[in-house]
Amino acid sequence: MDRLSEYFRKFTSFGVSVLCKDDGPSSIGMHYEKSFICGSFWSICGLKILSGENIPDECLAKILAKLKRCLTVVNSRSKSTEISTAKGFRQYDNEEFYTANIQSTLYAVQIYHLLEKTGTDENEMIRDLIIQDSDLESILMFIKLLWNDKAGFFYNSLNYKSSHDLRHTMSSLCTFVLTNELLRIERNEILEKMQEFVNFDLFFKFIKSHFNQDGGVSLVPGGQSHAAAAFCLIGIFILIDRLHKISKIRIQLLVTWLLGRISVSGGVSGRVGKSNDICYIWWSLATLMLIQKNYRKKIVIFRDDSVPLQIYNFILNSQNKDGGFSSNTSCSKSDPYHSFTALLALCLIDEFVDGAKFSRIDPLFALPA
Repeated sequence: MDRLSEYFRKFTSFGVSVLCKDDGPSSIGMHYEKSFICGSFWSICGLKILSGENIPDECLAKILAKLKRCLTVVNSRSKSTEISTAKGFRQYDNEEFYTANIQSTLYAVQIYHLLEKTGTDENEMIRDLIIQDSDLESILMFIKLLWNDKAGFFYNSLNYKSSHDLRHTMSSLCTFVLTNELLRIERNEILEKMQEFVNFDLFFKFIKSHFNQDGGVSLVPGGQSHAAAAFCLIGIFILIDRLHKISKIRIQLLVTWLLGRISVSGGVSGRVGKSNDICYIWWSLATLMLIQKNYRKKIVIFRDDSVPLQIYNFILNSQNKDGGFSSNTSCSKSDPYHSFTALLALCLIDEFVDGAKFSRIDPLFALPA
Protein backbone atom coordinates (compact mmCIF):
# COMPACT_ATOMS: atom_id res chain seq x y z
CA MET A 1 0.00 0.00 0.00
CA ASP A 2 2.99 2.31 -0.42
CA ARG A 3 1.40 3.79 -3.53
CA LEU A 4 -1.76 4.63 -1.60
CA SER A 5 0.32 6.41 1.05
CA GLU A 6 1.96 8.44 -1.69
CA TYR A 7 -1.46 9.28 -3.13
CA PHE A 8 -2.62 10.68 0.22
CA ARG A 9 0.61 12.65 0.60
CA LYS A 10 0.18 14.23 -2.82
CA PHE A 11 -3.49 14.94 -2.19
CA THR A 12 -2.56 16.69 1.05
CA SER A 13 0.25 18.71 -0.55
CA PHE A 14 -1.41 19.64 -3.84
CA GLY A 15 -5.07 19.44 -2.90
CA VAL A 16 -5.87 20.28 0.69
CA SER A 17 -2.92 22.64 1.14
CA VAL A 18 -3.98 24.71 -1.86
CA LEU A 19 -7.37 25.26 -0.23
CA CYS A 20 -5.60 26.59 2.86
CA LYS A 21 -4.25 29.57 0.94
CA ASP A 22 -6.16 32.81 1.21
CA ASP A 23 -6.32 33.08 -2.57
CA GLY A 24 -7.05 29.38 -3.04
CA PRO A 25 -10.77 29.49 -3.85
CA SER A 26 -10.44 32.11 -6.59
CA SER A 27 -7.73 30.15 -8.36
CA ILE A 28 -9.18 26.64 -8.16
CA GLY A 29 -12.89 27.36 -8.15
CA MET A 30 -15.68 26.79 -5.66
CA HIS A 31 -16.17 23.22 -6.87
CA TYR A 32 -13.36 22.06 -4.57
CA GLU A 33 -14.01 24.22 -1.52
CA LYS A 34 -16.61 21.88 -0.09
CA SER A 35 -13.99 19.11 0.00
CA PHE A 36 -11.68 20.94 2.40
CA ILE A 37 -12.75 19.48 5.76
CA CYS A 38 -13.64 15.98 4.56
CA GLY A 39 -10.53 15.82 2.36
CA SER A 40 -8.36 16.88 5.28
CA PHE A 41 -9.77 14.11 7.45
CA TRP A 42 -9.42 11.45 4.76
CA SER A 43 -5.77 12.29 4.12
CA ILE A 44 -4.72 12.75 7.76
CA CYS A 45 -6.50 9.60 8.91
CA GLY A 46 -5.51 7.59 5.84
CA LEU A 47 -1.82 8.19 6.39
CA LYS A 48 -2.14 7.40 10.08
CA ILE A 49 -3.83 4.06 9.37
CA LEU A 50 -1.44 3.11 6.57
CA SER A 51 1.90 3.91 8.09
CA GLY A 52 1.34 5.55 11.45
CA GLU A 53 2.77 8.78 10.10
CA ASN A 54 1.49 12.29 10.64
CA ILE A 55 1.40 14.88 7.91
CA PRO A 56 4.17 17.53 8.23
CA ASP A 57 3.57 20.03 11.05
CA GLU A 58 3.72 22.99 8.68
CA CYS A 59 0.98 21.50 6.50
CA LEU A 60 -1.08 20.45 9.52
CA ALA A 61 -0.84 23.96 10.97
CA LYS A 62 -2.23 25.44 7.75
CA ILE A 63 -5.12 22.97 7.80
CA LEU A 64 -5.95 23.65 11.45
CA ALA A 65 -5.79 27.41 10.95
CA LYS A 66 -8.24 27.19 8.06
CA LEU A 67 -10.37 24.71 9.99
CA LYS A 68 -10.63 27.15 12.88
CA ARG A 69 -12.07 29.75 10.51
CA CYS A 70 -14.74 27.27 9.42
CA LEU A 71 -16.20 27.17 12.94
CA THR A 72 -19.11 29.57 13.04
CA VAL A 73 -21.77 30.74 15.47
CA VAL A 74 -25.09 29.16 14.59
CA ASN A 75 -28.14 31.36 14.28
CA SER A 76 -31.54 30.07 15.33
CA ARG A 77 -35.04 31.47 15.61
CA SER A 78 -35.25 30.11 19.14
CA LYS A 79 -35.42 32.69 21.92
CA SER A 80 -33.16 30.64 24.16
CA THR A 81 -30.32 32.62 25.71
CA GLU A 82 -28.03 29.65 25.06
CA ILE A 83 -28.21 30.01 21.29
CA SER A 84 -25.30 32.44 21.14
CA THR A 85 -23.04 29.65 22.39
CA ALA A 86 -24.01 27.20 19.63
CA LYS A 87 -21.35 26.64 16.97
CA GLY A 88 -20.84 24.28 14.07
CA PHE A 89 -18.44 23.82 11.18
CA ARG A 90 -19.23 24.79 7.61
CA GLN A 91 -17.51 23.17 4.62
CA TYR A 92 -15.27 26.18 4.05
CA ASP A 93 -14.61 29.60 5.58
CA ASN A 94 -16.84 31.42 3.12
CA GLU A 95 -19.81 32.76 5.07
CA GLU A 96 -21.63 33.81 1.93
CA PHE A 97 -21.96 30.33 0.47
CA TYR A 98 -21.65 27.87 3.36
CA THR A 99 -23.50 27.28 6.61
CA ALA A 100 -22.78 25.10 9.62
CA ASN A 101 -23.86 21.49 9.12
CA ILE A 102 -23.43 18.27 11.05
CA GLN A 103 -21.45 16.40 8.39
CA SER A 104 -18.69 19.03 8.26
CA THR A 105 -18.77 19.26 12.04
CA LEU A 106 -18.27 15.51 12.36
CA TYR A 107 -15.26 15.53 10.04
CA ALA A 108 -13.72 18.40 11.99
CA VAL A 109 -14.25 16.69 15.34
CA GLN A 110 -12.79 13.47 13.92
CA ILE A 111 -9.64 15.40 12.98
CA TYR A 112 -9.27 16.82 16.49
CA HIS A 113 -9.98 13.42 18.02
CA LEU A 114 -7.35 11.80 15.81
CA LEU A 115 -4.76 14.43 16.71
CA GLU A 116 -5.38 14.02 20.42
CA LYS A 117 -4.98 10.24 20.25
CA THR A 118 -1.74 10.50 18.29
CA GLY A 119 -0.16 13.17 20.47
CA THR A 120 0.36 15.60 17.59
CA ASP A 121 -0.58 18.52 19.82
CA GLU A 122 2.77 18.23 21.64
CA ASN A 123 4.08 20.71 19.09
CA GLU A 124 3.44 24.23 20.44
CA MET A 125 2.50 25.58 17.02
CA ILE A 126 -0.11 22.83 16.64
CA ARG A 127 -1.31 23.01 20.24
CA ASP A 128 -2.34 26.65 19.83
CA LEU A 129 -4.59 25.65 16.93
CA ILE A 130 -6.37 22.76 18.67
CA ILE A 131 -10.02 23.41 19.44
CA GLN A 132 -10.79 24.76 22.92
CA ASP A 133 -13.16 23.16 25.44
CA SER A 134 -15.48 26.16 25.23
CA ASP A 135 -15.91 25.58 21.49
CA LEU A 136 -16.53 21.88 22.08
CA GLU A 137 -19.33 22.82 24.47
CA SER A 138 -20.74 25.09 21.76
CA ILE A 139 -20.73 22.19 19.31
CA LEU A 140 -22.76 20.12 21.77
CA MET A 141 -25.29 22.95 21.89
CA PHE A 142 -25.45 22.93 18.08
CA ILE A 143 -26.24 19.21 18.09
CA LYS A 144 -29.02 19.73 20.62
CA LEU A 145 -30.55 22.35 18.35
CA LEU A 146 -30.56 19.88 15.46
CA TRP A 147 -32.75 17.42 17.39
CA ASN A 148 -36.38 17.24 16.26
CA ASP A 149 -38.17 16.28 19.46
CA LYS A 150 -41.50 15.76 17.70
CA ALA A 151 -40.38 13.33 14.99
CA GLY A 152 -37.34 11.72 16.60
CA PHE A 153 -34.36 12.54 14.37
CA PHE A 154 -31.56 15.07 13.82
CA TYR A 155 -31.34 17.63 11.02
CA ASN A 156 -28.19 18.28 9.02
CA SER A 157 -28.42 22.04 9.41
CA LEU A 158 -30.60 24.62 11.09
CA ASN A 159 -30.92 26.41 7.75
CA TYR A 160 -32.52 23.46 5.99
CA LYS A 161 -35.13 21.71 8.10
CA SER A 162 -37.19 20.37 5.24
CA SER A 163 -35.93 16.80 5.08
CA HIS A 164 -34.65 13.86 7.09
CA ASP A 165 -31.79 11.53 6.20
CA LEU A 166 -30.53 8.72 8.43
CA ARG A 167 -26.95 9.81 7.72
CA HIS A 168 -27.55 13.16 9.42
CA THR A 169 -28.82 11.45 12.55
CA MET A 170 -25.88 9.05 12.66
CA SER A 171 -23.46 11.94 12.12
CA SER A 172 -25.08 13.87 14.96
CA LEU A 173 -24.69 10.99 17.40
CA CYS A 174 -21.08 10.30 16.38
CA THR A 175 -20.23 13.98 16.75
CA PHE A 176 -21.92 14.11 20.15
CA VAL A 177 -19.94 11.10 21.41
CA LEU A 178 -16.56 12.18 20.01
CA THR A 179 -16.99 15.76 21.22
CA ASN A 180 -17.76 14.55 24.73
CA GLU A 181 -14.74 12.27 24.61
CA LEU A 182 -12.58 15.27 23.73
CA LEU A 183 -14.02 16.86 26.87
CA ARG A 184 -12.85 13.73 28.73
CA ILE A 185 -16.36 12.46 29.49
CA GLU A 186 -16.74 8.70 30.02
CA ARG A 187 -18.90 6.75 27.56
CA ASN A 188 -21.57 5.81 30.14
CA GLU A 189 -21.88 9.47 31.14
CA ILE A 190 -22.21 10.46 27.48
CA LEU A 191 -25.28 8.26 27.13
CA GLU A 192 -26.81 9.91 30.18
CA LYS A 193 -26.11 13.36 28.74
CA MET A 194 -27.80 12.32 25.51
CA GLN A 195 -30.90 11.18 27.36
CA GLU A 196 -31.25 14.67 28.84
CA PHE A 197 -32.55 15.99 25.51
CA VAL A 198 -33.33 12.90 23.40
CA ASN A 199 -36.50 10.88 23.94
CA PHE A 200 -35.03 7.41 23.43
CA ASP A 201 -38.42 5.69 23.10
CA LEU A 202 -39.49 8.06 20.31
CA PHE A 203 -36.03 7.84 18.77
CA PHE A 204 -35.95 4.04 18.77
CA LYS A 205 -39.42 3.79 17.25
CA PHE A 206 -38.61 6.21 14.44
CA ILE A 207 -35.28 4.62 13.54
CA LYS A 208 -36.89 1.15 13.48
CA SER A 209 -39.31 2.44 10.83
CA HIS A 210 -36.40 2.47 8.35
CA PHE A 211 -36.36 -1.33 8.11
CA ASN A 212 -37.75 -2.58 4.80
CA GLN A 213 -39.56 -5.78 3.88
CA ASP A 214 -36.65 -6.92 1.71
CA GLY A 215 -34.48 -7.07 4.84
CA GLY A 216 -32.57 -3.89 4.11
CA VAL A 217 -32.70 -0.39 5.54
CA SER A 218 -33.61 2.89 3.86
CA LEU A 219 -32.30 6.41 4.42
CA VAL A 220 -35.88 7.61 4.87
CA PRO A 221 -38.89 5.51 5.93
CA GLY A 222 -40.27 3.66 2.92
CA GLY A 223 -37.28 4.44 0.71
CA GLN A 224 -34.98 2.12 -1.20
CA SER A 225 -32.75 -0.17 0.85
CA HIS A 226 -29.22 1.20 0.97
CA ALA A 227 -25.96 -0.12 2.45
CA ALA A 228 -25.08 3.23 4.02
CA ALA A 229 -28.51 3.33 5.65
CA ALA A 230 -27.89 -0.09 7.18
CA PHE A 231 -24.61 1.16 8.63
CA CYS A 232 -26.28 4.23 10.09
CA LEU A 233 -29.16 2.29 11.64
CA ILE A 234 -26.93 -0.29 13.31
CA GLY A 235 -24.54 2.44 14.43
CA ILE A 236 -27.36 4.47 15.94
CA PHE A 237 -28.70 1.49 17.88
CA ILE A 238 -25.21 0.79 19.24
CA LEU A 239 -24.67 4.41 20.28
CA ILE A 240 -28.00 4.56 22.14
CA ASP A 241 -27.57 1.04 23.53
CA ARG A 242 -30.65 -0.40 21.81
CA LEU A 243 -29.20 -2.98 19.39
CA HIS A 244 -30.14 -5.76 21.80
CA LYS A 245 -33.81 -4.82 21.38
CA ILE A 246 -33.81 -5.83 17.70
CA SER A 247 -34.92 -9.42 17.07
CA LYS A 248 -32.45 -11.97 15.76
CA ILE A 249 -34.73 -12.61 12.79
CA ARG A 250 -34.57 -8.95 11.81
CA ILE A 251 -30.79 -8.87 12.21
CA GLN A 252 -30.41 -12.07 10.19
CA LEU A 253 -32.57 -10.62 7.41
CA LEU A 254 -30.32 -7.57 7.28
CA VAL A 255 -27.18 -9.70 7.19
CA THR A 256 -28.68 -11.75 4.35
CA TRP A 257 -29.55 -8.56 2.44
CA LEU A 258 -26.03 -7.19 2.86
CA LEU A 259 -24.38 -10.43 1.79
CA GLY A 260 -26.71 -10.54 -1.20
CA ARG A 261 -25.25 -7.26 -2.44
CA ILE A 262 -21.82 -8.91 -2.89
CA SER A 263 -21.20 -9.94 -6.50
CA VAL A 264 -19.24 -12.97 -7.70
CA SER A 265 -16.38 -10.61 -8.59
CA GLY A 266 -16.12 -9.43 -4.99
CA GLY A 267 -17.59 -6.01 -5.67
CA VAL A 268 -20.56 -4.67 -3.76
CA SER A 269 -23.66 -2.96 -5.09
CA GLY A 270 -24.98 -0.85 -2.24
CA ARG A 271 -28.51 -0.72 -3.57
CA VAL A 272 -30.53 -2.35 -6.32
CA GLY A 273 -29.68 -1.03 -9.77
CA LYS A 274 -26.28 0.40 -8.80
CA SER A 275 -22.91 -0.72 -10.09
CA ASN A 276 -20.29 -2.22 -7.81
CA ASP A 277 -18.61 0.54 -5.84
CA ILE A 278 -15.62 0.60 -3.49
CA CYS A 279 -17.44 2.73 -0.92
CA TYR A 280 -20.30 0.22 -0.67
CA ILE A 281 -17.77 -2.43 0.32
CA TRP A 282 -16.86 -0.29 3.31
CA TRP A 283 -20.46 0.45 4.33
CA SER A 284 -21.44 -3.22 4.07
CA LEU A 285 -18.40 -4.70 5.82
CA ALA A 286 -18.55 -2.09 8.58
CA THR A 287 -22.21 -2.91 9.22
CA LEU A 288 -21.51 -6.65 9.30
CA MET A 289 -18.56 -6.14 11.64
CA LEU A 290 -20.61 -3.98 14.01
CA ILE A 291 -23.34 -6.61 14.13
CA GLN A 292 -20.86 -9.41 14.73
CA LYS A 293 -19.13 -7.57 17.58
CA ASN A 294 -22.10 -5.92 19.28
CA TYR A 295 -25.23 -8.03 18.84
CA ARG A 296 -26.36 -10.04 21.87
CA LYS A 297 -26.49 -13.34 19.95
CA LYS A 298 -23.89 -14.94 17.74
CA ILE A 299 -24.34 -14.07 14.08
CA VAL A 300 -22.28 -15.93 11.48
CA ILE A 301 -21.19 -13.57 8.71
CA PHE A 302 -18.72 -15.50 6.56
CA ARG A 303 -18.41 -19.28 6.92
CA ASP A 304 -14.90 -19.26 5.42
CA ASP A 305 -12.35 -16.88 3.90
CA SER A 306 -13.48 -17.26 0.28
CA VAL A 307 -15.85 -14.27 0.11
CA PRO A 308 -13.60 -11.85 2.06
CA LEU A 309 -10.70 -12.82 -0.19
CA GLN A 310 -12.83 -12.17 -3.29
CA ILE A 311 -13.61 -8.72 -1.94
CA TYR A 312 -9.95 -8.19 -1.07
CA ASN A 313 -8.87 -9.04 -4.63
CA PHE A 314 -11.59 -6.82 -6.10
CA ILE A 315 -10.25 -3.85 -4.14
CA LEU A 316 -6.63 -4.49 -5.07
CA ASN A 317 -7.54 -4.90 -8.74
CA SER A 318 -9.37 -1.56 -8.60
CA GLN A 319 -6.31 0.44 -7.56
CA ASN A 320 -5.31 3.04 -10.13
CA LYS A 321 -1.84 3.83 -11.42
CA ASP A 322 -1.57 6.89 -9.17
CA GLY A 323 -2.03 4.66 -6.12
CA GLY A 324 -5.53 5.86 -5.29
CA PHE A 325 -8.97 4.42 -5.94
CA SER A 326 -12.11 5.46 -7.75
CA SER A 327 -15.58 3.94 -7.45
CA ASN A 328 -14.65 0.89 -9.55
CA THR A 329 -12.47 -0.29 -12.43
CA SER A 330 -14.54 1.66 -14.97
CA CYS A 331 -12.92 4.91 -13.79
CA SER A 332 -9.18 5.56 -13.69
CA LYS A 333 -9.43 8.96 -11.99
CA SER A 334 -8.80 8.49 -8.28
CA ASP A 335 -10.51 10.51 -5.58
CA PRO A 336 -9.79 10.76 -1.83
CA TYR A 337 -13.20 9.48 -0.71
CA HIS A 338 -12.99 6.15 -2.52
CA SER A 339 -9.29 5.87 -1.67
CA PHE A 340 -10.11 6.27 2.02
CA THR A 341 -13.07 3.88 2.00
CA ALA A 342 -10.97 1.32 0.11
CA LEU A 343 -8.40 1.49 2.91
CA LEU A 344 -11.08 1.14 5.59
CA ALA A 345 -12.53 -1.88 3.79
CA LEU A 346 -9.11 -3.54 3.59
CA CYS A 347 -8.65 -3.03 7.33
CA LEU A 348 -11.96 -4.78 8.03
CA ILE A 349 -11.26 -7.65 5.64
CA ASP A 350 -8.03 -8.14 7.54
CA GLU A 351 -10.06 -8.75 10.69
CA PHE A 352 -12.53 -11.09 9.00
CA VAL A 353 -9.70 -13.30 7.73
CA ASP A 354 -7.65 -12.86 10.91
CA GLY A 355 -4.82 -11.17 9.10
CA ALA A 356 -2.29 -8.62 10.29
CA LYS A 357 -1.47 -6.52 7.24
CA PHE A 358 -3.33 -3.38 8.28
CA SER A 359 -3.96 -1.38 11.42
CA ARG A 360 -7.14 -2.05 13.37
CA ILE A 361 -9.86 0.56 13.03
CA ASP A 362 -13.03 1.40 14.89
CA PRO A 363 -15.74 0.92 12.23
CA LEU A 364 -18.23 3.01 14.19
CA PHE A 365 -16.16 6.20 13.84
CA ALA A 366 -13.75 5.32 10.98
CA LEU A 367 -10.79 6.05 13.25
CA PRO A 368 -7.75 3.99 14.25
CA ALA A 369 -8.68 1.66 17.10
